[in-house]
Formats: sequence, structure tokens, C-alpha cells
Amino acid sequence: MLNTQVIYYRSEEGVTFYFRQKDRTLINDIERASRWNTKKEAQKVLHSLSNKALPNQTINVLPLLRVGSVDLLEEFEFTKTMLSSAEPTPQEVLLDDLLKMKQTDFLALLDDISRIITVLPELKKILKDKVKYEDSVVLQDYLHTLELGDFTPEEGYYIAKELQTSRQKRREIKDRLQLLSTLAPTEDPIMITTASAKETQKLLKTINEGRHYRYRSKYLEDQLQTLITS
Repeated sequence: MLNTQVIYYRSEEGVTFYFRQKDRTLINDIERASRWNTKKEAQKVLHSLSNKALPNQTINVLPLLRVGSVDLLEEFEFTKTMLSSAEPTPQEVLLDDLLKMKQTDFLALLDDISRIITVLPELKKILKDKVKYEDSVVLQDYLHTLELGDFTPEEGYYIAKELQTSRQKRREIKDRLQLLSTLAPTEDPIMITTASAKETQKLLKTINEGRHYRYRSKYLEDQLQTLITS
């Protein structure tokens, strides 16, 4: 029947759920939704729901339920699907950029990539040495200064800030090393695969979102965790 009506709810994520009268639940399938010949009939049922026993799923969104035309809702879902399928993925955007790139730019990009690959083993070695130096030399100097030193609160604050800067520098170096080791796990020969590239992308996302430290000591966690902002 033309212009039949349904009771529906659209979530914040854009997913539409439809009311099924036999069990008073919401389903994500308009074909199995209850229908009414007129908007007035559907609104009468909707208004009566507040006086009926309902499953929690329906109770939680009861104020958000609406009456709508099946034709309009199906047209909306079709349009949303078409727009979603037309949205290019990041991979498709990258491929398109590469295909449209000028020849000189494309050759320069490949030259940069090949040069980076040739120095990867040495770069990883340098980064490992830097991390080792930060941990075995710089950190130890700060820790022994804190252990043996006699300083004012102002001097203590200065030492703490300098130690923080040192550890943040070490974290940046460690992140670079971890990314390169994930991208190219082996060095002789260097092997970069699509699987290692995907793992590197996941790690990049984790780093960009900010790391979260899990305390090893419950006592120190209770004392200090409010000082960590990310």
C-alpha cells in the first residue's frame, strides 16, 4: 500500500531501527517492521506505548520514536547507501594521487623511498644506541643526583623538568625505532611486506592517539596517576 507508515528511531550513528508491534522491539529491517495505513493510526499506537510493558531496548529510546512514511524512509536509506558507497577509502585516495602525480614527482618519491630503505639498518642501529645512552647514562645521572643530592625545592623542580624533557626525547627516539622495526623486522636482507606496512599503520595510529602508562605499583598509581594527562 502506498504511503504506509512505520514507527522508527534513528541512532546517533545514523542507523535506523523500526518498531515491531508483536514483541514491541526495534529491528534494523524495514521489511519486517509493523505498518499502518495512515499516520494517525501509527501515532495512536506510538502514544499508547508509554502505558505498556516494553523491553529495555524500546524503553531507552521511547522519547525518540517517530512516525514516518515507508516511501520516504526507504528513499533516505537508499540515498545514504549510495553516498556511503561513493565515498573513497584512504587507499583509493592514495592510489588516485599516485596515478595523477607528475612523472618528475613520482620518480623523486621513489628515489626518496629507495634511499631510505638503503640506510634503514644504519638508522635503526643509531636509534638503538641513542635509546641505550638515554637509559644507561643520562637516566642514571639524574637518578643518582636525586638519590645523593642536597637541593632546594626550586632546584628539585628544575631537575624534575629536565628529567621529563630527557625522557620525552627518549620516547620519541624509541617510537621511531619501534616503527622502523615493525615496518622492516629483518635487516639482512631488509624485508618490507604489506603485512608489516599494515602493522606499522596501526602502530602509527596508537602513537598519534597518545600512549597510556599502566602503573606497576598500586601505591604509586594512587599517588601519581592524576599527574599524567595523557
